[in-house]
Amino acid sequence: MKYLIELSFLGTNYYGWQKQLAQPTVQAELNKSLSIFFRENISTVGCGRTDTGVHAIQFYAHFELDSAINDFKDVIYHLNAILPPDIAIKNINLVPEDFHARYSAISRTYSYLITKNKNPILMDRAWFFGKTINTQLIKDNLSTLIGIHDFSAFAKKMPINNYNCNIYDATIMEHKDYIIFSITANRFLRQMVRSIVGVLISIGTNVTEEKLINELLLHKDRSKIKIIAPPQGLYLTRVTYPEGTTN
Repeated sequence: MKYLIELSFLGTNYYGWQKQLAQPTVQAELNKSLSIFFRENISTVGCGRTDTGVHAIQFYAHFELDSAINDFKDVIYHLNAILPPDIAIKNINLVPEDFHARYSAISRTYSYLITKNKNPILMDRAWFFGKTINTQLIKDNLSTLIGIHDFSAFAKKMPINNYNCNIYDATIMEHKDYIIFSITANRFLRQMVRSIVGVLISIGTNVTEEKLINELLLHKDRSKIKIIAPPQGLYLTRVTYPEGTTN
């Protein structure tokens, strides 16, 4: 039987989601906790990957189990007691056998938090950027990102043949003390959101010209990116699946 877990985590102490041989990861902790509770070797499959220090408000992973789960609330309670305090399971539900946490996802939304004032409470949860940012100038350039583009210039080199991503929505919200970027797409490449935020900040602070986004999409020259936003401000905030999957 196949089950889907909804979880959230603070990524500060982890080398991303994906299991590694010698480093702590969220997947390794989840696999270990599931295996302890169900007393069998369990391996999860995540909805995507997160880099070192990146957080998730909503993340999904599926796993297979020989027996049926009868009391989901009880299982969630005991698993959360086993897991470290910076990882929390929010929900578990049964899914069809052909469901896949990664490939069945319709869209993903990442948000990036910038704080305008130095705040030690947010040291590992936001990017402190003390310079003045022209958010209107950034808003004027967000539409350039919308649609299907080759985002290879915005991504760390990966062993893939296709760097095309379809960005459905990109927004920036400014408040008194902080700025939030949100980007929704069918998929994301490694360091893509952090690179996009870095480019937008460089435009909003007049470090680079507004035409940089078009140049990067056209010429695919990653060396032109002068700023890559640090990982601690990045959050996976939403993953969507076909209706009824996550009920």
